[in-house]
Amino acid sequence: MNIIEKQALKFLLKHTQPEHQQEMERFAVTHWTEYRAGKIDFKQVKQLAKQARPMLKPESVADITEFAKKWAQRLDLK
Repeated sequence: MNIIEKQALKFLLKHTQPEHQQEMERFAVTHWTEYRAGKIDFKQVKQLAKQARPMLKPESVADITEFAKKWAQRLDLK
């Protein structure tokens, strides 16, 4: 993982329910690796993110969604 991915993971885990943090870390690292390797596209990443939503703190869903939208635009991901 590069430094940006590590910071994003730290942010994500901050907003994850304590009992799901290990599961979320494995989930995120696995799917980031698949995305970087070209095994999945950004559309599939968005679907996976919806699957991970129950692991987040309920009050954090809006923050994470805004974060993801902002970075998708900055990185020109479609």
